[in-house]
Amino acid sequence: MRCYFDNHRQLNINLVKQINSIRSFDDFELRYCHPNLNFTYSTNYDSQGIYLVEVSTHAHLWCSSNHHSNSFNLIESIPHHVIDAAKMKKIRIVIIAVVEGDSYENDGVDAYEELTASMWKIGLPQYSVLIISGNLNANAQYLEWCNKNEEFPWIEFSEGIDWTGQRNWPKQIDPIFSKSLTTAKFLYNSLNRAHRSHRSEHLYFLAHNNLLTNGLVSGGIWFNDMPGYDKNLDLISSPEYIDAYIDNYRTVLRANYPKTVDSNVTSLRNNHFAGISNLNIFKDSLLTVSTESHFDDNQGLFITEKTFRPIAMGHPFIVLGQPNLLKKLQSFGFKTDFIDTSYDEILDNKKRFATFHESFLNWINDDKEKYFAKWQLYVEHNLYIYQHTNFRKLYIGDAVERTTRYFKELS
Repeated sequence: MRCYFDNHRQLNINLVKQINSIRSFDDFELRYCHPNLNFTYSTNYDSQGIYLVEVSTHAHLWCSSNHHSNSFNLIESIPHHVIDAAKMKKIRIVIIAVVEGDSYENDGVDAYEELTASMWKIGLPQYSVLIISGNLNANAQYLEWCNKNEEFPWIEFSEGIDWTGQRNWPKQIDPIFSKSLTTAKFLYNSLNRAHRSHRSEHLYFLAHNNLLTNGLVSGGIWFNDMPGYDKNLDLISSPEYIDAYIDNYRTVLRANYPKTVDSNVTSLRNNHFAGISNLNIFKDSLLTVSTESHFDDNQGLFITEKTFRPIAMGHPFIVLGQPNLLKKLQSFGFKTDFIDTSYDEILDNKKRFATFHESFLNWINDDKEKYFAKWQLYVEHNLYIYQHTNFRKLYIGDAVERTTRYFKELS
């Protein structure tokens, strides 16, 4: 299928700063090249194809120009000749919006409504716009929105995980996990490098249950007096998912954190953590306890490097994240039931938090060696799947297939 660009080796809508500043055309071509996609520089659409645009901000910042000083309306920025071609069913507009934490109903903005209104305003046909979203629940939520607002679905959403690993992550040929109780220095690692409320409560759980000496634990940036902050302002809010008296909660956190076990992390405040992977942490521990960035965000489903890091290292893992995160990983072929993962299907945040930690504590108190044979098979399997999966090619290929069906259904 042809992928049309208005000008030779220039991004589409490149006059819009928020689009032009994301990456160069060379990087764009390298990032999104696909065997079923032929980059074509022409405004003469003699063959059906797609008009590809990438955004790198949350939807409320590109669905309308009225909400923020840096916001813009992507749909209404599309050139007239493209709009005319879309009306004639020659072009389909494909928007790559694979952004972490991107909710389409956020900050008082209903991006579903804004996008639909823009399509109607300029007369774009139903499903002439496909949005590849990093919110893996965007399509289901959009259909719920349509049903609630008695609207016909006008946009197609597909999911996109934009994760092929960091360049500076060590490339593992074989899984790091090859352990016994006599060689592992620690039972688990739990790297909570950037502050989140659910991570605070997880850190409290570890300290309250005297588990810190058993693990390699990092986190708690807000739990001491930081220079430049009002020391009279208590930055530790009341726990939401764990039952604890606030005074005891704050005392335990301040007594044990912040701490880091990363030799290559110099500051929990200033380091960018996505590209950091300390091999020794995985070598010295049996299980990775990942705390995802999003736990109580009911507006989407997001899988980040926090989950993929132990997979890429070939390490057993559990994930404190949104409901059905593990189920989504399984759809890509990954094995996830290293320990009891019944928590994954629990929608109530407090119950999911409690069940996750109950599963973890049960494993801590269980016979570890009975898990090792299964774990070895799982980490080998997961590492193979990870190394042979290009997530960008998956969602670009899916967009091509969906667009092929779109044009076929019009004929």
